[in-house]
Amino acid sequence: MDENSIVTQCPSCLTQFWVSSGQLEVANGQVRCGSCLHVFNAIQNSLTPNIEPLKKPEPEQIATPFNEVESKAEKNNFLNSREGSLEYLSSLRNSEVPTLKISAEPVTLQAPEIMPRRIAYGWLLACMIAIVCIASQLLWFNRTTIYWNHPQYQSLFDEICSHMHCKLSSRQSLELIENQSILVTPHSEFEGAMQVQLILNNRANFQQPFPALSLEFRDLKNRLVAHRTIQPNEYLDNQQSDWLSMPIEQPIQISLEIMSPGSRAVNYKLELLAPRQ
Repeated sequence: MDENSIVTQCPSCLTQFWVSSGQLEVANGQVRCGSCLHVFNAIQNSLTPNIEPLKKPEPEQIATPFNEVESKAEKNNFLNSREGSLEYLSSLRNSEVPTLKISAEPVTLQAPEIMPRRIAYGWLLACMIAIVCIASQLLWFNRTTIYWNHPQYQSLFDEICSHMHCKLSSRQSLELIENQSILVTPHSEFEGAMQVQLILNNRANFQQPFPALSLEFRDLKNRLVAHRTIQPNEYLDNQQSDWLSMPIEQPIQISLEIMSPGSRAVNYKLELLAPRQ
């Protein structure tokens, strides 16, 4: 504690506290009791004798106390009163007097408004319905892929399609159909026609539908001259048309007869596509 500390007493609960000069200057001596929360003036209820209320001195009044004392008696009275105050403060420091604690006012907290339970349940139900709809669309548009890649779900899809009259496409993997050879020559019997010979082989471990054949011709500058897509029912002969799908690891020879694209067509390209359903 500094020399300007005082001891004050709460007029409500008579609890005594140490109060520093800094605490007195915060609110012009107004303090709050830490025991009963009563607000009082610490200077007016001070137990320290000869304590004057805190005042800011005027500039012209600032001087050494001894210069303002005109007589020796007044000097002695001043010294005696100061020494007595110091002795009284020293005796109080040795006693068990609690220190006054001045704390800031507590902040009032307000809880945020809570959404009504009925509205929250409504949003939850709407979100669940949206998730079910999205999952159903995903399963429906990818039903063929899921059906063939996940055999454990085949019975489920069969049951659903039996009631909804839907049709599941055959399993197909075009990258496993190998074009072993292709030969394009002028037709031996008809003028202005060409003959295309190719051999296809199904390298997959399952039977799959015959692919559609996309044949295009280009000139020396790689510009498209002619293009045609031929479906399986157009290039399979009578014997091959009885096949529902390509057999496994069995090369199949296919012969096509097409119109000649002309003398500009010097390059050709064959691409396998999914057949039209």
